[in-house]
Amino acid sequence: MRQIIFILMLITLAACGAPAAPVDPVAAGGRAFTIQCGGCHAISEVGSAALGPRLDAMVARANATPDPAAWLRMSITNPAAEIAPGYRPGLMPISYGQSLSPAELDALVAYMLKVGG
Repeated sequence: MRQIIFILMLITLAACGAPAAPVDPVAAGGRAFTIQCGGCHAISEVGSAALGPRLDAMVARANATPDPAAWLRMSITNPAAEIAPGYRPGLMPISYGQSLSPAELDALVAYMLKVGG
């Protein structure tokens, strides 16, 4: 009986020290998009474009630049830098540069480039 308890304790301790599985940035970005962006914007088949522009067009504009990821980061953190055609400045309520961590921002950009391009 003692051997079984000892073995179970070793297995438990080994499991506690096991490295976490790597996070899929595209999946994490999809979650961030749904929570932060999807109420006002749509990309691919996700979200609603009821209030803001579709972000597929934003990704297309980003892909026309030398560094699409950098362009998207700038657009997310400073939404007034370039206004989508047909929309006026000031409609975007906040800059998401303050509400997203750097990892969340990177994941959101990876997701947008994957599904919107």
